[in-house]
Amino acid sequence: MIDLEHFMRVLNDVIELDQKGEVTFYGIPLEVVFHAVRPEGYRDSDGIPQYSVWSSDASRTGRWINPQTPPPVPPKDAFDTKVIAAKAADFIDQYNSLAANYFEDKTAFDCSRFDAFKKDLKAYRSAGIEADGQRSNGNLTYRLLRRLSINVPDTTADLEQECLNIRDSLF
Repeated sequence: MIDLEHFMRVLNDVIELDQKGEVTFYGIPLEVVFHAVRPEGYRDSDGIPQYSVWSSDASRTGRWINPQTPPPVPPKDAFDTKVIAAKAADFIDQYNSLAANYFEDKTAFDCSRFDAFKKDLKAYRSAGIEADGQRSNGNLTYRLLRRLSINVPDTTADLEQECLNIRDSLF
């Protein structure tokens, strides 16, 4: 199951890079995501097909919709490309510094620094979504960082796991 979950993550990354907003639902660009298993919150109820839709409409955010519900409200644009570029550059600089420090001496590195960086990324994204919805500076910056060749959030998590493994190893 773990291998399938890893394969699905790679498939999701490829689809996200390839689709470029071409998949739509009632004219709203969607992000297609596949899961190896469906957690309880993702399961259908009473056999009705259900979809998770990102929406700035508070009545739909984080909720399932089905084909009988009215179409979702298109999200508003609440972003500034200059702010996104500046914040992404800042996070990239932080990541590069963190990775460089880690690779200088892996055994002496404080692994909690990776967790703190991940929390900063997630907090920036969450604050943006809460304030301005899915098309906010925070969310779009985070998504940009995921689409880079190194996928900053995932690579940070991988480095943190490697760091913890080294710290906990017997050698």
